[in-house]
Amino acid sequence: MLLDAIRSQEISVLEVIIVDTGSTDGTMEIVDRYQQQFSDLRLGRLSHPGAGIAEAMNRGIAAAEGEVIVRLDGHSRPRPDYVGRALDALRDTGAAVVGGVWEIVPGGAGRVAEAIAWAVAHPIGAGNAAYRTARRTGGGRTEVDTVPFGCFRKTTWEALGGFDERLLTNEDYEFNYRARSSGSAVVLDADIRCTYFARSTLADLARQYFRYGWWKLEMLKRHPRSLRWRQALPGALVPIFVCLGAASLIWPAGRLLLGGFALAYAAILSVAAVQVARQQGRWDLVWPLMAAFAVVHGSWSTGFTTNIVSLGRWPRWPRQRRATVKDRQRGFSGVRLLQALAGILVLAVLAPPGVATLVNRSRIDRAQEAVRGLAEVLRATGLVDRARGQAADDVLGGPGNAPEAPGVRQWVDGRVGSLTDYVSLPIRSDPWGNRYMVNIGVTRTREADGASTEPSALLVLSAGPNGLVETRYAAPAVSAVVGGDDVGARIE
Repeated sequence: MLLDAIRSQEISVLEVIIVDTGSTDGTMEIVDRYQQQFSDLRLGRLSHPGAGIAEAMNRGIAAAEGEVIVRLDGHSRPRPDYVGRALDALRDTGAAVVGGVWEIVPGGAGRVAEAIAWAVAHPIGAGNAAYRTARRTGGGRTEVDTVPFGCFRKTTWEALGGFDERLLTNEDYEFNYRARSSGSAVVLDADIRCTYFARSTLADLARQYFRYGWWKLEMLKRHPRSLRWRQALPGALVPIFVCLGAASLIWPAGRLLLGGFALAYAAILSVAAVQVARQQGRWDLVWPLMAAFAVVHGSWSTGFTTNIVSLGRWPRWPRQRRATVKDRQRGFSGVRLLQALAGILVLAVLAPPGVATLVNRSRIDRAQEAVRGLAEVLRATGLVDRARGQAADDVLGGPGNAPEAPGVRQWVDGRVGSLTDYVSLPIRSDPWGNRYMVNIGVTRTREADGASTEPSALLVLSAGPNGLVETRYAAPAVSAVVGGDDVGARIE
């Protein structure tokens, strides 16, 4: 446990302060028993039920008697030389804050827990956060934007005004940002190392990164210049999917962009997952790794976006962080978050055709009327009979903006001709630039005895403001049918 790791430090730790914010899992009883068993370790205990992390840190540091503060987390296990190396780095560099590297290990048993540990330590999951990705590197000190936990002088904490208690997460990054803004440095020493236990389930991971994303925006409201690319890129993930989904409602190419972006994103996750699996010789981790990467990005982006959309008013973050069953039932669970993410992705892919129909109702009505009129003209003028000799790949274009040869399965890219060569069209281009095109296909029917009848022509007529890529011709009905914001009719 953490207290064992502190007691095992190579230099004497003069004081350990534990701030209880209302735990109900027996933690403080364990601390009391530990104090009785090891009286040589000076333990200070403060009780502040309902305090957030920043508030608890401020209360503990204010009560500390030492000149140097070393912050540690219950999810961590520092190496025996952790405190000594931190003090050396603080003295040698003159930095405001120094810190080390996380050696991230699974927080539980199983492939998912292992995959999560590797995902949050990989550049795809952590960006260029050196304290997460540098665990295989050698020694050396470098200036960075932030470090985990941190070691700093109490006078530095006082000069900066302590941790911002308005932030329930990202309080350490914000503290380090103010330290750098004051002209001081934040230094990462790769020889300062501690073991960090990652979340063990995707639900816990989703909850954690949703919180990170949500509170990152709160910090950016105070310090907009603190944004880094590793935060901006995943933050844009959900908005990009939503924007491309919305664009596909009125722009056919939007669907291609949406599908292309989704495939490109999946390819990036696949490459990263295969890379880790190959290095570890664990090919069974590929799918869990891809899921972990997606949860990290999607949850962070969803939290970030939720804060923007809700103007920071939802969800309500309780100041009381008690791990009771009742609170967990009230909270925004990881399972619900994963369900919400899945719903967003499904809607982004499946909703556009239906929504396009609603948005473009007036266009569809106008196009349907035009298609019916054209169909009657084509029947009345005998174009079906005159088209028997046409090749199956002939496509005829009518009024409207310059027709484009369609490239979907039901059509064949072939010679594009003009309908006016066959029939006089009484319908002009409408205000929306609807296009009218006819695909001529020669079909044969078979009698019961298997003999073929004379070939007949099948005409597929379409009109639509955005071309033909959204039109669906699966329905055999002769009357005009709706598909996206295009309409079509089959004429035999």
